[in-house]
Amino acid sequence: MSTFFPSTASFWAFLSLSITILPAQEAKPDPAPPADAPAKDAPAATDRDWLESYYEKPSPEQFVERVREFSEDGTLLNEQARPALVAFMSQVIRQNRDKVADWHGSLRGLSPEEMQVVNTALLYARIDEADAILKEQIGEEEFKKALDETPKILEVQLAQPQTISMLWGYFYATGSDSAIRRIVSCFIYEDAPENPEFAKIPEGFKPFYAELPDIAAWTLVSNAQRHPKVVEILQQFDKTEDALTPTERRLLREKVFDVLKAEEAAPAN
Repeated sequence: MSTFFPSTASFWAFLSLSITILPAQEAKPDPAPPADAPAKDAPAATDRDWLESYYEKPSPEQFVERVREFSEDGTLLNEQARPALVAFMSQVIRQNRDKVADWHGSLRGLSPEEMQVVNTALLYARIDEADAILKEQIGEEEFKKALDETPKILEVQLAQPQTISMLWGYFYATGSDSAIRRIVSCFIYEDAPENPEFAKIPEGFKPFYAELPDIAAWTLVSNAQRHPKVVEILQQFDKTEDALTPTERRLLREKVFDVLKAEEAAPAN
């Protein structure tokens, strides 16, 4: 494998993004880690494997145990993993309406900061059972305000740093081609001007949206190398006549398919 596209661990390190999180009601204090505790840079491999492959074999019965493990290894408070994790949890919650109240009750022993992450996942789940818990915790008015300010995951603006990460978390939970299609949509920014006439851009400044095509391509390649379903979805988009814009189709082939072929052809180290 070439050095241009990083390892799985580097992919998780890429998710160094943050999202607004809801307050918790009450929970135990967060204990201080031991002095010799290892650095918490990314989810442990086993946890990451469970999360990334969840859509292949859903196991909601492990949800509470896994969230507690995410607490113990620092993942819940890891800004690198938070956007993808919140989106992932939200969709597992959405798929298991009858378990939401029990799950939330079982997780009340988490720290207040960790419960904020759980509550944010409840908000993104967009189901009555999760909404009822949040209304009880933060009040009807605050809940309505939070809901009004929180778009659905598939409708979050692309030109925000956390969006691609959240879309991958959504995919890991659902296997949805809608999340992949949304990521491919980042290629439309290839045609966006870096210095639009309607805005005063400082000299040398490159807006975030100008980076989106390369970021999207990098995550698509990185995930396609681990998830055959990602390749299948992308190939189906490419085969379907009206599925992509000309720019999207061109960049999908150049920045994803061509790179994957080159990676496969490269001699093993």
